[in-house]
Parts: sequence; structure tokens; C-alpha cells
Amino acid sequence: MKRFKERGAFAIAVLVVVGFFDFRFCSLMLGGFLAIFLGAWLTLMSLFGVL
Repeated sequence: MKRFKERGAFAIAVLVVVGFFDFRFCSLMLGGFLAIFLGAWLTLMSLFGVL
């Protein structure tokens, strides 16, 4: 479980970095996709946290 959480933190960090560069390049379509993916990932993390 600890390894899963570490992977989650790493994935979130990657999304933040990619989202930052995506924002700088003003790629709205990819930015929207990242926002949806991040929202789904946080939802899954919260569900696993509850379980």
C-alpha cells in the first residue's frame, strides 16, 4: 500500500509538471484532458483511501 501511495504522489507530481508546461504553451485541449485525468485519479485515490 505504501508503494501504491508513493506511485500516486509521483504521478501527481508528473501531472503538475506536465500541466505547468502545458499551461505555458496554451494547449487548452490537452490541458482539459489533464484536468479530467487528474480529477479521475484523485477520485480513485480518495476511494482507495476510504477502502
